[in-house]
Amino acid sequence: MEIGRAFNIIFNDPQWATKLVITAIVTLFAFLFTPLLVGLLGWAVLTGYQVALISNIRNGAAHPLPMWDDLSEYFGTGLQALMAGIAYALPFILVSGCGALTTGLLGDRLGGGAIILVSCCVLPLSLVYLVIALPMYALGLGRFSEEPRIGVFFDFPALFSQLMAHRDQVIMYLLMTLLVSIIFGIIGVIPCVGWVVLAALSVPVNGINAGIFIDGVTKRKGFVT
Repeated sequence: MEIGRAFNIIFNDPQWATKLVITAIVTLFAFLFTPLLVGLLGWAVLTGYQVALISNIRNGAAHPLPMWDDLSEYFGTGLQALMAGIAYALPFILVSGCGALTTGLLGDRLGGGAIILVSCCVLPLSLVYLVIALPMYALGLGRFSEEPRIGVFFDFPALFSQLMAHRDQVIMYLLMTLLVSIIFGIIGVIPCVGWVVLAALSVPVNGINAGIFIDGVTKRKGFVT
């Protein structure tokens, strides 16, 4: 699962420019209006678009990047997947929030030692949770692309069993996710141009990497570059 494969899939599409421009517009809308909650509509559409992308990869489409031709369908499927994603993120948010709150309350009394102590407890827990939750949610997206009901994300025994049976693919997926995050983090510090590029590529690249990972785990014949 080379990092360049996701970009090859995108830029080998004859209509990549149109698709990425629309993706950038929807992503920027979602990001800018999230504080007003209206942006959640955009994130739902983007999640539905990602589900369609994963489905295309698993079905071996020549050009997996979907057309932006049915926002209502993307919203309908994406809303459920987005809700599941928020549920998956809640434990991480709660642990991190409790750690920050504890540090704030004890920091003034106990000094730097309290910060180090809390960090040594919170950071490993958060890391372990992410290592498990990220690939489990990706596998949930794969199941959801075939059976669009929110319950598939919470079949934890089956999802965890898949992870344990395909540890090599899980490790590769996590490494690719980390590498993509680093690359996008570098791009994101570039004002204006970098923000637009990030808005255009983040959803497609992460969706393709998830699709390739799911395809490998489920042993289905998918897109080959």
